[in-house]
Amino acid sequence: MFKLKNYIFVPKDVFSLSKKAWFWSHYTDWLGVLILFLYAVVFGLLFDVSGEPLFFIGFIIAIIYWRMDSRVSIALALVCLVCIPILLTLFNKDILFKGEIWAEQVAVWAYYFLVIGVVRQIFEYKEEEKEKRKKSKENKNKKTNHKTIIKTRHHIVNLKKENLNAQK
Repeated sequence: MFKLKNYIFVPKDVFSLSKKAWFWSHYTDWLGVLILFLYAVVFGLLFDVSGEPLFFIGFIIAIIYWRMDSRVSIALALVCLVCIPILLTLFNKDILFKGEIWAEQVAVWAYYFLVIGVVRQIFEYKEEEKEKRKKSKENKNKKTNHKTIIKTRHHIVNLKKENLNAQK
């Protein structure tokens, strides 16, 4: 049944979600956030790097550190692609100043997100293949051990039958 209250967020919901996130998080999550923050400060101050490269390098580090799914990056790319025609429309209607420049920049961001997502998918595929090979080896070992047990039981049963026949 459709209930409107299930689809509307109020400040109470946001607060309870943030409280749950605080209690569910582990120290490694906070360590990762601290590392990303220090990375941004060091590269921003020492090497005079602007925000965009810092963000995307930090995003790559976050994807690797927290083993995020590649679909996160690809979803962000799709959001960027949806924003491009909106920005161009606002620019053409003289509502947004420099909308064309922003649209070009968002297109570049979409490309970055897609590249990051595809590279992450390649790594996920390789990890899945390793797991499948490992599981198939384990299954083969289990089957061999099971056959050995069956053969041993069969052999014991035959020995008992032979002993009974010899005793008669």
